[in-house]
Amino acid sequence: MGQPILLLVTDQDRVLEALASDVGRRFGAEYRILVERSPVAALATLERLAAQSEEVALLIAAQRMREMTGVDFIVRAHELHPTAKRVLLVGRREWTPTNPAVRAMTLGQIDDYLFEPWLPLGRWLYLPITQVLADWVPSQAPSFEGIRIVGPRWGSRAHELRDMLTRMGIPHGWYLADSQAGRELLQEAGQDGSRLPVVVFHSGRVFVDPSNAELAEGLGFGTQPAAAAYDLVIVGAGPAGLAAAVYAASEGLQTLVVEPRVVGGQAGTSALIRNYLGFPRGIGGGVLANRAGATAWCGCRTAARSQPPRWSSQAASPGGAWACRGSRRCSARACSTARPERRHGPWRVTTSTWLGRGTPPARHPCTWQGTPLR
Repeated sequence: MGQPILLLVTDQDRVLEALASDVGRRFGAEYRILVERSPVAALATLERLAAQSEEVALLIAAQRMREMTGVDFIVRAHELHPTAKRVLLVGRREWTPTNPAVRAMTLGQIDDYLFEPWLPLGRWLYLPITQVLADWVPSQAPSFEGIRIVGPRWGSRAHELRDMLTRMGIPHGWYLADSQAGRELLQEAGQDGSRLPVVVFHSGRVFVDPSNAELAEGLGFGTQPAAAAYDLVIVGAGPAGLAAAVYAASEGLQTLVVEPRVVGGQAGTSALIRNYLGFPRGIGGGVLANRAGATAWCGCRTAARSQPPRWSSQAASPGGAWACRGSRRCSARACSTARPERRHGPWRVTTSTWLGRGTPPARHPCTWQGTPLR
């Protein structure tokens, strides 16, 4: 199998030549660039490539073509190469709800669109294509596994760990304990497989049946408060909670973000979020979660004297924030509240995850440290 293919389709010779030249200049070293002046001929080419098991990474088709529209071509091409990313080439100055790109994006028929002309190249051609191709690469087998998990076929805990890593965008591999690769990995980690799952980091660090807090600590997140008191405690590290942390830190407030599972919250479970402000083409939930976490981590840059928000892999109770110790599965229940509450001095903001109203710490399945943060 050769290089992945970028297929460009338009029946306008001048546009096709310019597009092939510009795309080839940036992406020609890593991808094979094919061009077709007819959508019918392009479908025949795609059939041949599918029969030869050739990978098509990206389709770019002009909307206005004589034989068929670009959207119709892309829909038919998608049946032949369902993993290929799809981009529609449309004209400028067509900001109307009837633009075919609007309907195609809404129906999930295309992944992105390009304007013609696409100048300046870096903003209107190279950046959109790079972003689309970055989304295509993870759909292939990862070449790097930062974390490897060995577990039983039906073990629920192993699947929970995989879900957490997927939502955080961490490349990882999954190996059955009774497979040849799984046995070799266990031997490499110095484990006999009597306790599963076994989590092996790329650095060589090994965890046996780790708790959420142990996994978070291994990934570099804090699991205990670094200070005795905070100006603001934010419960829930979803996009709303992380945004609040950034704004608070920029005002100089000592801020703690408390999250029992995954930084990024429920956003990481969404394949594509289409209604998030600032991303007209949509954004993957995992990408949004990672960007939000990185922004919160660097939140101190917006004010000279402020401190970056800290986060802790903990659960929260209605009476304050409580440290979760010893439990592998914090079962904090979700609610839709998003309001500040004045409790014991500091402000506490609840966003998406906290214990149900009236649930005392003693009744929670976790073992609790019975001292509020303040």
